Amino acid sequence: MKKNYLVAAFEETLARDFPAQARALKLAFETRLAHLRRENAGASREKQRHLEGQILPGIAIYETLQTVLPKEAALAAVQLADSRGYVLPLWTGNARLQTAVQLAAVLLVSLLCRNVFQRGFGLLTRRRWSGELLASVSAIITGLDC
Repeated sequence: MKKNYLVAAFEETLARDFPAQARALKLAFETRLAHLRRENAGASREKQRHLEGQILPGIAIYETLQTVLPKEAALAAVQLADSRGYVLPLWTGNARLQTAVQLAAVLLVSLLCRNVFQRGFGLLTRRRWSGELLASVSAIITGLDC
């Protein structure tokens, strides 16, 4: 079966944070994952694919990390890996590239929502504050912060 992003992140965590225990923890993970697969062997093909995608590896990682981390830290590690599961190819660690992509995203949203800017600053000329003005100012500050 193809290795998913949770398993890849788990293996990186083991190599980085628990090098002495990495082999034993990997074996415990694989054993628990195999047990979970046997428990769900009767599931339909579609359900199996869904379970294999995130659920079973997430459970096995969580239970394995509980042996070396407090319960809350193990849960946080799984949630962090899950939140980073969708790898954006532009997040390479290159700060200039990341800044350029963020600025491009802010400019694109600003362009698509230009009516919000017009209305917000139009109300400002009449000495009135609005949500549009606040959104416009926050978008400008975000762009300048990039």
